Order: sequence, then C-alpha cells, then structure tokens
Amino acid sequence: MDYATNIPLFGEVELGREIYYQIGFQSCFKQDTKYDTCGNEFWIAFQSLGDQFDSILTLYILNPSSSSISVLIESENSTLPCSPIIVAPKSFGSCAVDTSFLTTFSSCKAIHVSSPFQCIYIQRQHYTSQNFSVIPILPVDTLTQSYHVLSSVLDTEIIIVSLNTTSVDITPSGGSLFTIATERFETYSYQSASNFSSVISDNVVAIFQKDTLANGYGLQQLHGDLSAGKTFVIPFATGSTDTWKCLTLKDFTTIKYGSLSTTPLAGNIRFGSVTSFMELVSTEPVLCHVYSGFTSVPLYHYEQWSSSYSFILKHNEISYKLLISITSADKDLLVLDINGSQTTITGTWISVTKVTGSSSDFVSLEVPIDLTGITNDVLATLSHPSANFQVFLLSTHLTSNKKTLSLVPGFKSVQSNVDSCKETLGYIGDLIDNDCDGVADEDVLKSSNANYGDFKGIQQANACFEKIRVDDCDVSPGPKFENSVQQRIIENGCVNGDINDPFRPSSDFIYDSTKSDNVTQIYSSGKVKLVGFDGYDELYLRCNVHFCFKYDRSCDTSCTKRRKRDITSSNPVSDQLITLSDLQKLTASDESCFESSAFISVISVIAIVFAALLCIIMYFLVRLYQLTGNRRKQLHVSS
Repeated sequence: MDYATNIPLFGEVELGREIYYQIGFQSCFKQDTKYDTCGNEFWIAFQSLGDQFDSILTLYILNPSSSSISVLIESENSTLPCSPIIVAPKSFGSCAVDTSFLTTFSSCKAIHVSSPFQCIYIQRQHYTSQNFSVIPILPVDTLTQSYHVLSSVLDTEIIIVSLNTTSVDITPSGGSLFTIATERFETYSYQSASNFSSVISDNVVAIFQKDTLANGYGLQQLHGDLSAGKTFVIPFATGSTDTWKCLTLKDFTTIKYGSLSTTPLAGNIRFGSVTSFMELVSTEPVLCHVYSGFTSVPLYHYEQWSSSYSFILKHNEISYKLLISITSADKDLLVLDINGSQTTITGTWISVTKVTGSSSDFVSLEVPIDLTGITNDVLATLSHPSANFQVFLLSTHLTSNKKTLSLVPGFKSVQSNVDSCKETLGYIGDLIDNDCDGVADEDVLKSSNANYGDFKGIQQANACFEKIRVDDCDVSPGPKFENSVQQRIIENGCVNGDINDPFRPSSDFIYDSTKSDNVTQIYSSGKVKLVGFDGYDELYLRCNVHFCFKYDRSCDTSCTKRRKRDITSSNPVSDQLITLSDLQKLTASDESCFESSAFISVISVIAIVFAALLCIIMYFLVRLYQLTGNRRKQLHVSS
C-alpha cells in the first residue's frame, strides 16, 4: 500500500517509495456476501465476436464495502484491458473492454480480475444495437472441477477457461469422451448439439455457455454440480414463451411440478413450458435452467437465495423489470435502492403454483423499474432486512424489443450440503449438516474454549473471528522463500531486527479501524521504505497468520520493549535508496563499532587491574617502611 495515498500498488513500483503492508480477512463465515457471488478473484470469458464493431463489452465492478478498493484487470499477454480501477465505497467502477482485444485471434479470450482484500461483485454486460445481455461473474472460490452443461433447442457453445494447467474430460450425452489440455489464461471452445455434456477437470475451471446462433448475446456462466438442489421457483414474465429444463444426477429422482411428477434415471432431462411462476421440487439434487429467447439461465435452488442483490442498470436503450419470489410473510419489507433513493416494493403479489402436497408459501411479483430522470448508469440494490429471496432481471432492448432474462449478483454460489448429513462434531464453516436436522452449518458457540458444534434444532448466526495475529513475516527476492538472503521482518507477532534494518517496518501489524468494516477486517504494518535485494528485480512478502475466536486469547500479542539505538546518530537510514549491499555495509559498520568498543573495554579492564596492582604494591611498600621504622626504634632502645 502506498503510504501517502493509501492506494494498493500494482505492477512495477520504484524503489525508495514509502509503503506499508496490509492484511485483510473476512471475519465471519456466514456474512451475507460470504457465500454468494461476491469475491476477490474472477476469471471472465470473452468469446470471439462476429459483430465486434457493433459491440460494447463492459465490466462493472461493484464495491459493497465502506472503504475504497483497487481492482487489477489482466490478460494473457500482460496487456491490460483496463488500467487498475479505484472503486469508491458503496459504488461501482467500469472497464470498457476494447473489442479489438477479441479479434487478434479467432479463439476465445480470458480476463483475470482481482482485488486485494475487499469482496467485490462483477457484472459483465454485452450491448449491441439490437441485443443486450448481462451476467454475474462467479468468484474463483465458488468454481469447481465438475460441471454438466444443459443445451437448449439450439446448438450450445461451451467455453472453458483454464485458471492453471489442467486436463479436461468432456463427454457429450450419447457420445464418446475426449480430453483436452489447457494452460493458464487459455480458453477452449466446444460446440454441442447434445442434450447435455459432462465436463470434469483435474483442476478448477470456469465454464460459460451460449447458443451458437446468438453470436455472444446471452453468454452465461455456469455453476458446478455442487450447486444442484431440490427446490426451485421458476420465474415467469408476462408475454414470454420460456422453457425450463432439469437434469437428474441420481437414479430414481422424482421431479414434481404443479400436479405432475416424473421419475427418470440419472442423466435424464426433463423439461416443460413456463406458464406462470411455478415451484419445482425433486427428491434428489438436480440441475435446472430456464431458457428465454437466446439466453440459457441457470437456476439457483431455494437454499442459495440471498437477502441482498446489487446490479448495474443502463440509463438508456434498455427497460427493466424485476421478477421477485419470496415467502408471503416477508414480502412487505423489500426495498429497492437506486443511487441512494429507496423505494419499498409494492404491487399485486401472486401465489406461486405449488407442487401437489407442498406446504410452501411462495409469492411472486413482476416489478418495472422507473429510471425517469436518470442520465447515467446507476447502481441498484434490492434487499430485505432478514429474509432470503430470489430475483431475476428482465431486460428489453428498446430498438429491437428483444428480451433477456438474467441473474444479478447476490445468489449464494456454493452447495449447502444438506444432503451430506453426518452425525459428527462439525466446525464453523464446514457447510455440513452435522446433526441431520435439515439445515447445514448453523454451528453455535458450545463453550468458552471456542469449541463449535452443530446442534439439532438450533439455527442462529455463526460466531466470527474476532482478531488475528500476524505471527511471522519474511521478505524474499523470490516466490519460493528458499534464498539465503531472505529477511524476517516480523517474528512471533513483533517487529524483528535492528531499527536500522531497511526491510523492517516501523511498527507491528495492528488493527486498522479506519479501513475495516463489518465485512472485512484490516491490519496494517508501520511504514517501510521499499527496498530491493541487490541483484534481484522482485520482492515478495510472506506471512503466517493466526486467527482467533471470541474466547481465544492467543492473538493477544505482547511485544517486549527492545532497546533501540538512537536514530539521530551519525549513521541513520535516511531518504537514500537502500539495497542489500547497503545492508551489508551497515552490518560491517556495526561490526567495526563492536570491535572498537571491545578494544576500549579490554584497555579499561587492563587499566583497572594495573591500578589495583599498583595500590597493592604501594600498600606493601608502606607496610615495609613502617616495619623498618619500628625495627630501628627497637635497636635504638636496646643500645
């Protein structure tokens, strides 16, 4: 972090600059943003475009926190599609991706987006004179190695984005398995006319899909098999002719919708027309999509609904509606915030068509969004103070009247593992139903020694990490920290080394209340003058961090007071550039000082010993004189 501006530093940084180190973490396992599409690292596919001269591709970065964040956007050839973006608190930034970036080669392209600490949302918009699509991008920690891609009535293009070197097995339904190998930043595009394709990789990958006739319009990112679920509410827009489709993953899975039910074998597709908001329930987890125009939208099951969603709205050419589903008892507290102006959601709610025998009480509403007077793209947030709900965004292009159904950032993107019922002592954040009560991970504090259990029938918020201790920190000229010249700057939570050591921060890592909020806790070190190792171009920092719960006092570091040398002495570390050779010179100088001091000490000891001997000799001389005098007196008396 730059010491003067408090802005994260990306790329090459000149030596001699004053910086400080910063460590951030999300203190709670179950924050509203912890398991949804909020994250710190993203991979985004940008397919080749036939109408690139008519396309506007925009990345929107949404910052839900109360502090500014810096976001880095990278591509394979180190050419940044955008400069690093600074996003203000509770606001958004944008990156207009140059479409020439996508025409250098005919293959797909990938972009990597990262933020240092704070959780961000990313929304990708593709706009042309006739079409419009918008999708949320899933963070890396929600991606997986196993996917099933459901095709629509048209051929489907599957785009696989490789985060690292990996091998990927692709098996079309009714076809033969084939394997591809990919490298970091590499994408692989595959067209399929099969009902679905199975994709299994050695390492985590991101997968996008679109209909081949859509030419990029309607591109969507998929969630993996771990996001399969049992209860869905399928959205419905007036005048639309949409279709739903579900894929079973286990044999003898019964799927119920309305008064109908079916029990296909594993790997079978079931589909139907969407004529109203409708509930769909299965006895085992299934994957479901809804098809609207050229857009294939993955559905999130009931346990992945969230209490808050944020998204960007264009101020012209597009009209919007929200398709909302929520339990009847909670419908009156929904609030839509557009640029700080809040409106309570009202309207004529309709009951969702229930599955026969279902006790659910879902209601739905189709809500138009009024953007009258809005002259810029705006940030909108739909939220409820306590209840989870589902929302889809229906966009209509005012020129072509084409409609796009899309998700918005906020859906929880990981599996809750309710089906992984294990009668074992769990831990906070394990996402396992450890007491088999049908609710995953409602772990609560069991005792004051920070032992957590998942108690049957008890459902309350998880406890949070209260603090951290930065145990040990090393700086090194290489990423493997195996170089003999690496330096330890923090040890056992305390600043390490002499005060003149150039890598040493001016103070320990301490909690920074000015940059922390209710989601992210920030710890900052004291000021450091950025120095380099002699003969190396890079500098790496590695720290071991200890997390503490409420009753754990092991994070209470007490650094003993060290005797510090006078920094105003004749040999201070000043504003000059310090390198490793300078460090060695300082060390040699210190050794010279030590040798000089030792010499003076030896001379002093010798002088003291000499003085003592002199005193002893004088004592004996005096005594000898006294004895001689007494002897003379005795002789005189005798005579």
